[in-house]
Amino acid sequence: MATVSDKVFLDPRTLTEVDLPIMVLADDLRSFVGWGIKNHTSGNYNHVMISHKPWLMISQGFGGLNEIKMEAYLTPNQMLKFWRIKDLTQGEKNTIYRNCVKRLSLPWYRKQYDYLGILGQFLHLRFIQNPWTTYCSEQVRLDYISEIPRAAKLVPKEPSPSDLDRIFKAHPEVFECLGYYFAD
Repeated sequence: MATVSDKVFLDPRTLTEVDLPIMVLADDLRSFVGWGIKNHTSGNYNHVMISHKPWLMISQGFGGLNEIKMEAYLTPNQMLKFWRIKDLTQGEKNTIYRNCVKRLSLPWYRKQYDYLGILGQFLHLRFIQNPWTTYCSEQVRLDYISEIPRAAKLVPKEPSPSDLDRIFKAHPEVFECLGYYFAD
């Protein structure tokens, strides 16, 4: 790990089972869609995922929910920020893992992206969404955050990735940033 100012940079391939599960915010530095999401939400992040196994993440993308290799995000156009809830018990970790496995085992049509929810986000009418599908930050809230009462009370039902980052930073008593990744 190297430190530049107050930022800790890490190689996410060094994260072990002990470090997991963690939430991974992504900033796509070259995507027009990514720029649009960040601009609309007045934030720095356009995507969020859960790293539930070493080198693997669950990502709710436009193509649906998939388990992907972390290497897909270890590119020069991505900046990643790693967060977790502090002091997770083994029982809490197990609940998050079970949620991840359960979501991955849903039928394909339940793993589709919530395009209606994105329209709701765009119109600032977050209640407009498909109740049977999720977008990335909803999936992270449902499977990771909502199961931990000390964190669930801080996060609204339909957060954006940048909302999550703002909430995490505002509550260091509950959330901790493990560091950043940026391929130079």
